[in-house]
Amino acid sequence: MNAHAPVRRFGPRDAGRRRSSTQGTLPGTAPGATRGVACGLALLASLLAAACGGDEAARDPLAPVPDAHVVLISLDTLRADHLGAYGHARETSPHLDAFAAESLRFERCLAAANNTAPSHMTLMTGTLPAVHGIEHGKPSRPSSAVPMLADELRASGWRTWGLADGAFVTEAFGFDRGFDRFESELRPLRHKLPRLLGWIDEMAAPGSPPTFLFMHTYEAHAPYVPDVEYDLFTDDDYDGPLAERIALFRKSFAGEDTSYDMGALEASFWGKDRGAFDDADVAYVRALYEGDIRQTDAHVGRILDALRDAGLLDTAWVVITSDHGEAFREHGTLEHRQLYEEETHVPLLVRPPGGLTPGRTVASTARLLDVAPTILHAVGLVRPPVMQGRSLLPLDARFERPVHATAGEDSSFRAFIHGTRKVIRRGNTPPTFFDLAADPDERHALSGPGAPDWATDALSAMQALEDEAVALRRIVGEPGAVGGLSPERLAELIRLGYIDG
Repeated sequence: MNAHAPVRRFGPRDAGRRRSSTQGTLPGTAPGATRGVACGLALLASLLAAACGGDEAARDPLAPVPDAHVVLISLDTLRADHLGAYGHARETSPHLDAFAAESLRFERCLAAANNTAPSHMTLMTGTLPAVHGIEHGKPSRPSSAVPMLADELRASGWRTWGLADGAFVTEAFGFDRGFDRFESELRPLRHKLPRLLGWIDEMAAPGSPPTFLFMHTYEAHAPYVPDVEYDLFTDDDYDGPLAERIALFRKSFAGEDTSYDMGALEASFWGKDRGAFDDADVAYVRALYEGDIRQTDAHVGRILDALRDAGLLDTAWVVITSDHGEAFREHGTLEHRQLYEEETHVPLLVRPPGGLTPGRTVASTARLLDVAPTILHAVGLVRPPVMQGRSLLPLDARFERPVHATAGEDSSFRAFIHGTRKVIRRGNTPPTFFDLAADPDERHALSGPGAPDWATDALSAMQALEDEAVALRRIVGEPGAVGGLSPERLAELIRLGYIDG
């Protein structure tokens, strides 16, 4: 797809063991008879609605749709405020913006971690990192008592397929659990799209069962090397240290050898001089990242076009999000090493079958922790009690949920956010506080005598969440050791430096 191509707007099966309360057993009926009675009532309701001018006006487009397909797309390292749908000035995301116009756009969704493995495991389990136990750079698999979205859907009759991008979203960290088909390889997305589009065709085949399709890509992750046609935002006059590197990277990525070593590439991209980057260097890096987003957006456009052409946008819930954002020296660092808003604020777009006309914006704070429970609710299934997240539906339920996020390999860097109040703690050092209403860019940390009057309550609430997580971790058990990995996966983890060779 050409970078300047016009943006295209995006235009019942028997399975399931557990249904949500909205799909519960009717009084006076046996469980086996419920479905038939409900279908009869639904038919009667549709006839009455038609008599009054059509059932479309009466139907709630956000009501659960039992046995609908589910498509979950994770665009790794995508900060929300760099998308047009979230107010970014540059045209980085025309396809995602068009998708948002037909979706629920959660204005503020916060991640539970600033690294890929723990954050994605929260996305998939609805539990905090302190519960599921998956840490950055430490391959292990969560306890079988920790529920996983694919497991829940497969047990209820869904076919489950996952196509991920290697490194951390792999079987080494337990992400294959619950999938009938799971493939994960570190390769540019353009080389994997034909595979994914083939799976979409299979989903649309007559008689296919409801399918959960998960797709993950590092396309926007460093090193930021957009193809020339998507490198739309860099300064042509820039002559700093990154210009020559990008030319070499681009030549390498253009080859037929499509597998790559992310750790080695990142080290080469940043070089030993990253600490000396001036404002022009950082601006150039950010512009490259925006080009990567534009390239990712084009690939997402192809996926959405395929879903639409196959008729699946009328029969599937489609959820697009990210695991964490990216920093460009707003607080002194690059990439994702801290817990400020630029690293924890991610997009969350939820499109019901058939879409919304027009799309809607939800201002209350959502969490990646809530995505798995929301998906289960959307298809009429009950959230397992271990899941700490809660469904974001129905929209008439007011919510402003507390957020707990962690960073660092030992998760000792923590943040707690409730509404516009934020606490950051690093190990046992004194906490700092931010009033996000008065200081949305987190420039003025409050501590000591300058701490706000709500500091004590916020610390107590933070401690209560952490205590709850510790108690839940005792119940579900510790993550297990990695075993039975393929030689290729072992070699990848050795190259990345996460296990010894």
